[in-house]
Amino acid sequence: MNRLTFTTLLINFALGLKLENVTVPKYGSLHGWVKLYCDFVMDADEPLLVLKWYKDGHEFFRYSPNIQPNILDFPTAGVHVNVSQSGLNHVMLRNISLQSGGSYKCEVSADRPSFRTLQGTGDMIVIAPPAADPEITGIHPAVSVGETINANCTSFHSQPAASLMRRLARFANSSQFLSPTGWRRPSWGCTSSWNLATLNMAVWS
Repeated sequence: MNRLTFTTLLINFALGLKLENVTVPKYGSLHGWVKLYCDFVMDADEPLLVLKWYKDGHEFFRYSPNIQPNILDFPTAGVHVNVSQSGLNHVMLRNISLQSGGSYKCEVSADRPSFRTLQGTGDMIVIAPPAADPEITGIHPAVSVGETINANCTSFHSQPAASLMRRLARFANSSQFLSPTGWRRPSWGCTSSWNLATLNMAVWS
């Protein structure tokens, strides 16, 4: 009889709190929004005590079913919670900034008798594309046959820095990627890149 009782308790414990999936978008767009998902199942005899979200180790969201208000959010750099669009299984982050990138963790804790806690994590990178096409300087309207041209191609601020590619429109196989020779990081965090390319080219009539 004791052996049967032990087996039953073990099965009940195994069917208690189960964290199925934590979904964090791999990329977020600057000034946009993202949703984080935390999917779990509970047993009727082991209800939810609290659910918490963290960014880089700092708690920014808490859902407590037995406390009013159920939802609390806490000031955290780079995190702006849309409380009206957030709930038990998901959190919406609005006004994504470069500081929003990092590691996010969902932590789920069961109530008595186990008080068990499970957690899952995911990382997000914030993408900020260039606001305009690259600028090319150093190209003169007229050149001589065989003349060497020193051209400077500069991309606008982006995160991560843009990859630059040069192409001579008159040659089908002239495209190649360039490794930026310089970087500049403005005060607001994004990066611009530039490359100085030397081209030996012939002039066609």
